[in-house]
Amino acid sequence: MMNPKPTWIERNPLWVTLLMSLVVWAILTWPLPRHLGTTIPAGMTHADHETRIAGNMPGDHMQLLYHFWLFADMVSGHTPWFYNLYEFNTGSDAETYMPGSYYVPFSMLFTAGYWMGGQAFGWNFAGFLSIWLTAYFTWLLIRRFTQCPAAILLGCLAALLLPYRWHSLLGGSPTGFGMTLVPLVFLGIDMAVREEKIRGGILAGVAILLACWSDTHVYFFATLVAPAWGILALVQRRDIDWLEPKTWIRWSLALLPVLIFIAISFSFSKLTASHIQESTTSAGRTLQEVALFSPHADGLFNARAAGISHQIYLGYGYAAIALMGFGLLGFRVCQPNCRIYRPLALLLLLTLATAGIIALALGPNGPFEGRALLAVRKLIPPYTMIRQPAKIYALLPSVLAVMTAISVGVCSTYLKSRWMRVGVYAIIAGLLIAEQRGQMRPVLSMLDADNGAYTAVADDAEQRDLKARAVVVTLWPGDSHYTSLYQYFASIHRIRLANGYRPFVPQAYKEHFYSVFETVNRGNLLPEQVDALLDRGIEYLLVHEDLYPEKVSPFPIGFVLKQYFHHPRLRLLERDGPVWAFRLLREERTVSPIVEDWKTWIPARSIEAEAWKRHGGTSLAGDDASGGQFVRFENQGDILWSTMAAITDADQLRWSLRVRGHGKLRIEIFVQHQSAGELPLMIDSDDWTWMDIPMPQTDPHLVHQFGAEWVEGSVDLDHGQLIAGASLTDLFQHSPDGHISLPAALFFHAGETDTETQGVVFTADYHRDGIVFYGPRLPLEPGRYRIRVDATSEAPDGATYGEWAFEQPRGVVRQRFPMAGSETLDTTIDLPSNLPWQLVFVRRTDDALSIRSVEIERLK
Repeated sequence: MMNPKPTWIERNPLWVTLLMSLVVWAILTWPLPRHLGTTIPAGMTHADHETRIAGNMPGDHMQLLYHFWLFADMVSGHTPWFYNLYEFNTGSDAETYMPGSYYVPFSMLFTAGYWMGGQAFGWNFAGFLSIWLTAYFTWLLIRRFTQCPAAILLGCLAALLLPYRWHSLLGGSPTGFGMTLVPLVFLGIDMAVREEKIRGGILAGVAILLACWSDTHVYFFATLVAPAWGILALVQRRDIDWLEPKTWIRWSLALLPVLIFIAISFSFSKLTASHIQESTTSAGRTLQEVALFSPHADGLFNARAAGISHQIYLGYGYAAIALMGFGLLGFRVCQPNCRIYRPLALLLLLTLATAGIIALALGPNGPFEGRALLAVRKLIPPYTMIRQPAKIYALLPSVLAVMTAISVGVCSTYLKSRWMRVGVYAIIAGLLIAEQRGQMRPVLSMLDADNGAYTAVADDAEQRDLKARAVVVTLWPGDSHYTSLYQYFASIHRIRLANGYRPFVPQAYKEHFYSVFETVNRGNLLPEQVDALLDRGIEYLLVHEDLYPEKVSPFPIGFVLKQYFHHPRLRLLERDGPVWAFRLLREERTVSPIVEDWKTWIPARSIEAEAWKRHGGTSLAGDDASGGQFVRFENQGDILWSTMAAITDADQLRWSLRVRGHGKLRIEIFVQHQSAGELPLMIDSDDWTWMDIPMPQTDPHLVHQFGAEWVEGSVDLDHGQLIAGASLTDLFQHSPDGHISLPAALFFHAGETDTETQGVVFTADYHRDGIVFYGPRLPLEPGRYRIRVDATSEAPDGATYGEWAFEQPRGVVRQRFPMAGSETLDTTIDLPSNLPWQLVFVRRTDDALSIRSVEIERLK
């Protein structure tokens, strides 16, 4: 009997997979295809979130983009080979020598796209090609298990639709790219075992080596399960002579290249291991740390699962297809004289593999309290380096692809009518696409072509015949994704940054650079620090005011800017949007005050007393207490200790305590855990009142705290704030008309500071929404107050551009005020207590907005 002539689909898998990949990629990433040259994906989120294009979002996608660009810059000859010059460069280029793969082969795909259309286009080009290659390699793999074109096509579709792939790829994880190579590893193993072909071993070995160069997780897991896939291949063979020595010799020769390439990959990985051994994670990840990054089982079928559980979504479609396969194969096996058991055995093994992958992906949250993870960590010591157990999902698309193909293949034998087959295939494909697309949306980030502050640094260094070296505020110990945005702008001008971002940070960097200069984050730049930076060749300081979270400093970014505006060893070069560039000076300059009247600082350290470490005391409920609880001291030995905080060069730095009662506390102040003095605190009030504890201002590298010990009487402690400058009560005492005005620049905010108006500006091209402005988080006497926000909005008439919320205490919303068109907030609020209160503004659109001040008037 003659074989039927191959269809066009069977003859052209490259073009078929290209078309399918293009359709799937466009559906799942829309509207990215409309902005290929300016926008890159930054992750995946829930389907009920509106897809909006944000501006310059930092994250893992930006970090990997930097490394792709670095490889392209090496290829073009602008950067010496294997020198990572533009991060963790603390003054010596020689120390940045870092041999490695730089994510080849995917960085090569990026390089081609980068030369065609810049960084954003290069990233999108590489991302799409990785999807296409995945589909093509999966096609070649599935074709060894079934000859049904529709089954192959739907198997490839199943591999492409798994949400984890898109979470990884669009989120900028190397795993998202490295997953492309998994079906190639399995294909090579299958060829080597089933056909005893040495080219199969070579193919699998090369794929493992490329996986090693691309992503250590894919490399680790693919190598780990390669023998298991060999067992699946054995199930497909029908003519094995187990006692024939030549069989074992042929297998050995066919699989020898795999072992050779694994040995090469292992040797190469030792280069990376040398950096890991110097890092703080060289001993492996603890189970407690792994638990923090482990999803929960509800994420498998719950499209609205929270947090990282969302990434392991599987859905009902894959399970339904597998059950269909089991049902039809089981029915066939039950028929008289049936001798075909292999498809059922294969489907069973693939199902067990899927269950094993899921169990390990759940980590400590897996079945039987994560015993699967505990077992593999004990049997395979390198597994202890895995922090995110869900990374094993990198194997799942290939497994699901073959499962789907087998199930659809057997289904096709029961469908005699061509139109019936087409209808069933269309329903399967449509349901898979609808289910997966229906539970995720892309997060997109538009990249600025340049930033004037970075340009100013590069131009100034060029004019002075210097290599541009800079440190950026915020300076992190190498573990913050915020740094990835600095890297992007630095790459445009090849500025050598002392900042950096990578999974494994050398301990030497933390000890000898970060710990020495981290005070710049709080606006404390001592003369000796300036000299030390200049001696390293670092002559520039950059400040990203919109990437400044509360954990960095006790006060908002306005405090840092004022410190640097008035610093005698800094000169402002340029400001572009939220980025400021300063040059470090050898000699002091004459300072011209810019924002001299910024004197009230909004606190970031604001904590309930019951949350502080203490010995003794009684925690009691109280409706008038912050958080609904307070601590009562009335016995010998009752003592509490405040949170440790970094010393900051701020006027009138002090802890302010909300207390009441009639008694006495002994306050002892500690600097770097050493006693620095004590003072009595006398409390004599039936109502809650605020009392201050002054803090010393010494070396900003040190930390301070206080201890409060009961001496006599009965004292209630409710809340503590680390504050500086004039309080709101102080301002009202010096305001005869009962009216004060706080510059918007003093508040916590995103956007950019306007020093002329002392306000905060959100331009139309500042693509960021959510909470962008809040404060003052300070107490006022109970009463009625008029609040007016001096602001200008360019939103169209009737169009909502955001919402103000009045909170007291923090997190308890008492009133909301939607804003539309040119409206600004002008309202009356009632403060029932002297707890800290705040206004919070949530931005909803990209319409330009300027907030100049918040005016507070005490009403009689």
